[in-house]
Amino acid sequence: MIDIVSSMQNKITFVLSRIALHLLLMEAESAVIPPTKQLKPDILNEVRHDFNFIINFKALQDAHEQEFEVDAEGNVVGEDKNQEACPDKPLGGNRRIRAQFGRKRTHNEQIIVAPCGVIIARATFYGAEAIHSVAEFIKRTYYADYRPDHIFFDNNCCLKLSVKDDPFFKNIGLTVDVFHFKCKHSTKDLFCQQNCNPAAYPELMRNDGGWYFNSSIAEQTNVWIAGYNAIC
Repeated sequence: MIDIVSSMQNKITFVLSRIALHLLLMEAESAVIPPTKQLKPDILNEVRHDFNFIINFKALQDAHEQEFEVDAEGNVVGEDKNQEACPDKPLGGNRRIRAQFGRKRTHNEQIIVAPCGVIIARATFYGAEAIHSVAEFIKRTYYADYRPDHIFFDNNCCLKLSVKDDPFFKNIGLTVDVFHFKCKHSTKDLFCQQNCNPAAYPELMRNDGGWYFNSSIAEQTNVWIAGYNAIC
């Protein structure tokens, strides 16, 4: 059954490609995709046939992905042999496959920047700037024996909670950058105030009360990178 499903999945790719080709041809002819009633009969029939194939394949795939518990005699536990199938439920199920003919956009470009302004690493994030993705990005960047002593991040409160049991971050100071700590983080958040306050690390502050490092360098670099969004 695995080989059959694999073969049909390959056909799914071909079918979706053919549907996309039909739509592109129509768009090239009229610059606007016409309503269904204006489609050429042969193209309309092919599109209908392709979508019917996708729906039938989905029903077959769902049928083989179901899990059952059986007794010693091989009967399905909890199954009523006299129960009739629901007459209102379609054979293909309630879920339908939808084809996407446009591109999926990414969420953001994540960067790690040294205090001097040099970009050390870059990664593309999909869907969201998730905390576990940030932690994984840091670990992949510093996979060797070298570890930074401090990492500034505007959401280090959540990151520190997430990696508290991860030995990789054991000797790394995770503090919020000065700007976000003063403006964006609540003073009522005791965990953040006690663990992510950059002022709690004497090695980061000069004797005159200033800072040795520019903790906002990543935000400033983001502004510079944003200038290239128009050409992406």
